[in-house]
This record gives sequence, structure tokens and C-alpha cells, in this order.
Amino acid sequence: MAQTAPSREVKLTFAQIAPPPGSMALRGVNPNGGIEFGMRSDEVASKAVLNLEYTPSPSLLPVQSQLKVYLNDELMGVLPVTKEQLGKKTLAQVPINPLFITDFNRVRLEFVGHYRDVCENPASSTLWLDIGRNSALDLTYNMLAVNNDLSHFPVPFFDPRDNRPVTLPIVFADMPDLAQQQAASIVASWFGSRAGWRGQRFPVLYNHLPDRNAIVFATNDRRPISCAIILRLTRRLSR
Repeated sequence: MAQTAPSREVKLTFAQIAPPPGSMALRGVNPNGGIEFGMRSDEVASKAVLNLEYTPSPSLLPVQSQLKVYLNDELMGVLPVTKEQLGKKTLAQVPINPLFITDFNRVRLEFVGHYRDVCENPASSTLWLDIGRNSALDLTYNMLAVNNDLSHFPVPFFDPRDNRPVTLPIVFADMPDLAQQQAASIVASWFGSRAGWRGQRFPVLYNHLPDRNAIVFATNDRRPISCAIILRLTRRLSR
């Protein structure tokens, strides 16, 4: 049987990724709002749902007034404003086609508002729809099997499309000498400057490899036992 690729679920609230304060005020003369998010190069999206919380103006004409949802300028869905929703907080779900999710993405919300059949004023104060900061994009990512290839460095240790804090283990065979400490400090500083606002952690391990990508400091004389085992197996398989 084929093994299912490891997956992770992510909830991106508008409070996290929308322009501060996270809520959006869509108006007749300014009908667009949006959020942006990235996807790591070693992952692929398998499912996406936009959960919206919004309140339409009580003066809108039902059905003729709508909220349109785009992903990367592709229309994902249309939410007509009904009579029952006018002036009330409304919850709605819009399925997002994961095939349109790339390394950098923009979800755009477009308010189409009408308050009378003829002679409307786009600047009328009655034309509004407010998006709540509790709205969220729920994503499921599947990890891709990638080769041990450093041609895309600093990926996979750091991916600029990933907005999570960077956690990069540093591995030594034993207590590092001064030269190794200096080398590790330079590497950590470099990755820290790339991580920037995301934040970063560099947990230190001795003679043990973690189950994730890591930076290993080793010499021919001093290397973690697990590294030596992997090296012997690699040499044996290459014969």
C-alpha cells in the first residue's frame, strides 16, 4: 500500500495575516480587501476553506448585493446578501480550490453593494460590509518528498514563504570547542537575520540527530554517532 504523505493543518486568522487591526471595512468606493499567505516549497496544499464572519449594511438590496471571493484573481465563490442577513453578523464558508495555491497567494474580497435600483451614489454611507477579524483561512498541507539537495539553500532550513518561527537544531558530537562555537554562532546569526520578524530558535543537541532538518558540526575526528552510521550506509549503498 502507498503511504500517505505527512500533513499538517493550519488556521490563518485575519487577525494574524490581514492588515491591522485584522478587520476590514468594505465600502462602495473602496470595495476590495485582501489577505496574503505563502506556501513552503516542500509542501503542497490539499484542502482549503475560507471561513468568513461579516456584517452587511441593513440598507443593502438583498441578492443584488454580494461578496465575491477570489484567489490569485480566480473566482472561488459568490455570497449573495440575503434579507435575513441585513445588519446581522453572518458566518459563511467558501471552499478554495487548492490547485490554485502557489508559493505566494492573495485572497481578495470584493463587495458588490446596491441600496437602490437606480441613481445610486457609490459614496453613500449606506454602502458597507464589514469583515470580522475572526475570519480565517483553514489549510491542509501535505509534505513533499525532497532530495538531499542544497542547490536551493537556505531552503529547506529556512523558507521565506513560511511565516512561522524558525526552529533549526544545531548538532555537535560532544561539547564544542571554541572554533565550533564560533562557527555555530555565525550560522545562527545568519539564519536569525533571515528569519527576522518570524522569530527563531536554535536548540542544541549532542551526539543525536533530530527527526527534522538540522545543521551538524562535525570533523573527521569528531562527528555524531548517527552521522557516522549514515555515512557508512551511504558508502555501502554506493558500491
